[in-house]
Amino acid sequence: IKMRVNESCHELCTVALDETNKATFRSMIEDSYVANWIVDNLPAATRYRDPKGVRRYMDGFPVGVAQYGRYYINNHVLLDIQYNSNPENHEGFRVVGFEVEPWSTSGEDYAAACKNDAPAFDLDANNAIIYTYTVRWTYSPIRW
Repeated sequence: IKMRVNESCHELCTVALDETNKATFRSMIEDSYVANWIVDNLPAATRYRDPKGVRRYMDGFPVGVAQYGRYYINNHVLLDIQYNSNPENHEGFRVVGFEVEPWSTSGEDYAAACKNDAPAFDLDANNAIIYTYTVRWTYSPIRW
């Protein structure tokens, strides 16, 4: 990740999935595991709306979700990094916020997985998982 350089859907890695890996993912999802990342000493937060429509934040992001007996892995993340610049008070840029928007996506390669209409990554229907990410830098008036 480079300061103020937006990146669109880059492949991070591909990991083979055997039955042991799949069982581990299922267990993590059932136990509501979250991934906790840090950028410039700021923890990742995921924004969501509760059932009443109120905007909330949670630390980290869920590894995946279970729906209708199927398990879906969040294998793509949008990293929204907020920064501030104030040349009168400090030199350069400061990271002042870090949000992660995870989602589940699949395809035969990372280009296919990065399409907006790609299906969710169904753990039991795949033998390898492609991890991808997007970086978006957003100016923020917040100063630290």
